[in-house]
Amino acid sequence: MKLSSGIFEETLDANKNNIIDTLNSLKGKEEPFVILGSDNMMYMQAIEVEDGFVLEYQEGSLDKHFSSIAPLKIEVIQKALLQYLEGSTDWKNEIDFEIIDLRSFWFKLGNLIGKIIKIPFDFIKGIKDGYNESKSL
Repeated sequence: MKLSSGIFEETLDANKNNIIDTLNSLKGKEEPFVILGSDNMMYMQAIEVEDGFVLEYQEGSLDKHFSSIAPLKIEVIQKALLQYLEGSTDWKNEIDFEIIDLRSFWFKLGNLIGKIIKIPFDFIKGIKDGYNESKSL
């Protein structure tokens, strides 16, 4: 599994020590989050909020994205991340989660706008690539 965070640029191979060190370093940072996962659709993430941490996880699709109902203490987050790293699902029984609809109206609207904005850039890139190709002939 890989570990990433807003407090460092590179992605690390996850282990117990760097998970604990990263969590303990989040306090007061501009981007106080940590993500532990095997890919961009299977992960657990935590972000520091005013009253503790919010824990989220996703199981393979946007339809299976869950968030903790209440803020959690750092010790609970640490235990859950370490269990997740080990392949255990015990943390699911210890924390109350709710499903989050990431495919809400705003998500869908943003996705559509992103596609519309991308069209002129793709067109311009095609013209530029064609021009560069014709220059090399």
